[in-house]
Amino acid sequence: MKYIINLNSKQIYFIINLAFCLASLILIFTTVQIVPTLKYPDTADYMHYVNISIFSKEFYYAESALYFFPRPFTIPLMYKLAGGDYNNILILQKTMHVFAAFLLSFSICTFLKQLWNKVIITTLIYLLFSTWTMVSWTTIPLSESLTMSFLFIWIATFLLLIKYRKIYLLVIHFLITILFSFTRDSWPYIIFVFYILWFLVAIIYDKKLSKYISPLLLGIIIIFLVQNDMSEAGKRYKTPLVNSILFRIIPNDTYTDWFVKQGMPCADSLRENWKMRPPYDQGWLLYRDPQYNDFMKWVETKGKSTYTKFLITHPAYSLGISYKEFKNIMTIHDVRYHEGSVPPIGYTKFASWLFPIFPFWLCVVLSLLCLIPFFKNKHLIIYLLPIFLIVFFLANVYLIYNADCFEKERHFFITNILIQLTSIISLGLLLNIPLRTYFKKIYYGKIKKSNDSAPSV
Repeated sequence: MKYIINLNSKQIYFIINLAFCLASLILIFTTVQIVPTLKYPDTADYMHYVNISIFSKEFYYAESALYFFPRPFTIPLMYKLAGGDYNNILILQKTMHVFAAFLLSFSICTFLKQLWNKVIITTLIYLLFSTWTMVSWTTIPLSESLTMSFLFIWIATFLLLIKYRKIYLLVIHFLITILFSFTRDSWPYIIFVFYILWFLVAIIYDKKLSKYISPLLLGIIIIFLVQNDMSEAGKRYKTPLVNSILFRIIPNDTYTDWFVKQGMPCADSLRENWKMRPPYDQGWLLYRDPQYNDFMKWVETKGKSTYTKFLITHPAYSLGISYKEFKNIMTIHDVRYHEGSVPPIGYTKFASWLFPIFPFWLCVVLSLLCLIPFFKNKHLIIYLLPIFLIVFFLANVYLIYNADCFEKERHFFITNILIQLTSIISLGLLLNIPLRTYFKKIYYGKIKKSNDSAPSV
């Protein structure tokens, strides 16, 4: 008993966080059990890598083949570590999910002072990670669960790095950055934006931090170049590009005419056969249609550069998201992509009822409030984190919106999760301010000001 009494607040918090972690681990394995029955094309692509050596060039530079589309290497690597067994894959996903919650809450709470504040924030994070929106993805062999886990581990290790500024934390974070970057081809772009923001802050307000951010910025540029090289080898850009042309360009005659002037073939046939089709209706059939061979070859050779030029020269297209679409993206949270329409089960029911509790506008307000302590004390750069996370997920929305219009809900649901997380972090940072002392200063400052302005007798 005396040992418990002698524990400081940091040790007590670590025990509480560990208890949350163990409880979540037990609950996710005992109350959430779904045997996957659906067959997913994505899973077949990942499983293709299981029998390929990780020391083989093919593992990283795979080329497309009949009914096989190359993927970035991180998810296939995880599946290979699981031995290609579906049960082991689900065990790995659930374990990574809970570990991400543990590490994320721990890293955030290193910036918080009061034990009660740490407990509140940790509770909210574990509840967020207990929502069916997140947990359900751990029950099926697709990339979403591991991608989310790597995202939150990446954020956690970055927070630990800027808190403690140790070389070994820099190495760990960069290794996580590599793995996270190769979960999906879009992430290096977003990570680059995030690092640029922190690099500017470090240069202006905290030059000691810049020696840790600079190698990360250089590293992500190298990762971007390598990732682009791997993507070119496997033509991984081909599918999202074809989807965007079919379902966003072809229905618009003005846009289609612009692409024709850039040399896009088969425009008349595409207009005739695809313009009036409902979105996402059997688009994959085009890949096997011989009459579009010239179009597919053009996509492989000139499509990527042409589409990039189009985005730059047509801001009305790239930035033309309507308010209704934007609002929908910000509120997507109940994705039933898996197993039909399975409702929340087990321990996820309460958390799924509670979340999402933070709308986007409140997330923005809380993030802006966090700027007040920073402008009062420029050393409190952690208070910039919420606004940078907003930039992070908005950049991701922009990229996904313009890169691939297939399965929007599946791609955008992470946005609302990041809105909830950003709001929780903002709340913790705001509660971290000694409010009683702060209001005392305001109160006594008003009294002093009142006394100074009072007429002398």
